[in-house]
Amino acid sequence: MPTALERAVVAMQLGRPLVGRIVAVPGLCSYGQPRVISTYPVMWERPRSCMSGESGCASPVCTTAPRPFPTLYWLTCPHLREAVSALESQGMIGEVMERIERDEDFRGAHEVANMRYAGQRMALVSDEDWECLEREAPNMVRVLKETGVGGVASLSGVKCLHMHVADSLAGNSNPVGDMTISRLEQAGARLECDRGRCVPARVGAVNAGSNSTKLLVADVVPQPPVRAGTHLRQDADGPWRLADMCRPPKVFRVKQDTRITGLGRGLEETGRLSGTGRTATVGAIRDFVGIGRTLG
Repeated sequence: MPTALERAVVAMQLGRPLVGRIVAVPGLCSYGQPRVISTYPVMWERPRSCMSGESGCASPVCTTAPRPFPTLYWLTCPHLREAVSALESQGMIGEVMERIERDEDFRGAHEVANMRYAGQRMALVSDEDWECLEREAPNMVRVLKETGVGGVASLSGVKCLHMHVADSLAGNSNPVGDMTISRLEQAGARLECDRGRCVPARVGAVNAGSNSTKLLVADVVPQPPVRAGTHLRQDADGPWRLADMCRPPKVFRVKQDTRITGLGRGLEETGRLSGTGRTATVGAIRDFVGIGRTLG
């Protein structure tokens, strides 16, 4: 399962709050950040009548209505998404479709990849969810069982190059994804950025108080707004507020330490900071700065 830090990084990469449930991060870049995620194929939302006794289904997940989420692998790396988008804008999807039509071996491998993708997607769905889906949403069962990469209806079709690249980078055999990656390499494009743009900012703080000196080292990940657009725009609820748009960053503790240094010991009686406390505080600060530098 992905860590809370990985989920926060993915939200930052996508520029929006996460939709759906991430079940794995099968692809990392050399900076150790997610570049591909795998998501659960079913989303449950909106109250429905399944628990009312009309359908006889007693599953606790059936308190909400199902929605298909047929894209199993998502490309999250901003650098790669931009590079693949450039190829799409140059008409590469048409080139891929042309090769599928004229190259029988390529078409066969592509269809096999689509069927394998559907099988992987089906394997993720729990027995409990399948029971509810077959009872409540048979059309959605067909979508999950019969469609290919990203929910494409035809096994010889292609919806989006990003999905195929994600499938390849997740360790699967995908001829369209491999062809796209090869085209990027032939054009001299890097498959990752050269500055680690998704690496969380590591920050450190030392607080010297009257009784103790404290250290905190943490990774900080900016988070996208809950709602897109400008606070001047209006909707049914009235003007959007800045509070609707802004979300605080996610903070993940790396190292925390406290030392009793007694800087203010005897201050009320003497009006002066403790000599031994000053020595202990300076020593603690020196040690904490060293720890911070070691942790980056």
